Amino acid sequence: MRGIGSKLIFKRKSEQQPARNTVTRASLERSLAEAVRASHPEFETFVGVIVERVVPARSEDPNWAIKGVKYGKTDRHRSGIILLHCVELAQLEFNVLD
Repeated sequence: MRGIGSKLIFKRKSEQQPARNTVTRASLERSLAEAVRASHPEFETFVGVIVERVVPARSEDPNWAIKGVKYGKTDRHRSGIILLHCVELAQLEFNVLD
């Protein structure tokens, strides 16, 4: 009888998570806002986001999170869904430098 250990596959740390690029907080805020605005014409009035640096719980977690959102006259629910998707992708790719 085989144990559960025979089904586990161990990966090297470098294979699990590629290194993130470092960016400034201002450029990350600007790129997230531009991504939301570019996603659909109705989001042209989206103002921006506020990013804060956080201490990650694990070493492979991102070192930033969204602190606030400036929606402007954009629909909060619809633009929030787009923003969430953009943040998820950016957290895989970037770490905040300052």
